[in-house]
Amino acid sequence: QDVGAAGRQNNFMVAALQVDDWLIFKSSGDEHQRFWLGRAVAKPDWDGSCKARNESNATVSIEGAIILPGCFAINVQWYTQRVIGLLEYVKEGQPLVQSNEDLR
Repeated sequence: QDVGAAGRQNNFMVAALQVDDWLIFKSSGDEHQRFWLGRAVAKPDWDGSCKARNESNATVSIEGAIILPGCFAINVQWYTQRVIGLLEYVKEGQPLVQSNEDLR
């Protein structure tokens, strides 16, 4: 499956992602948290990297995240606002594996 031009640009950005890089995404539909804030964190299964590329020709599932061929899984520690409306964030749960396709 071809990920298209937008997918290739997204893959290019993820390929440069390093452990401890911050990620920010505009939220859609959540009027209380207008942005999602995350941090790329190391995953021991990936030799300490924060990302793993699906080098196969098949779609794979990694901890529930669906990773298309040629795309990346990213280990993300999400943060949430401590008090809605203030720019103070705290960790939310444990890191989650996410597909870079889901984070566009």
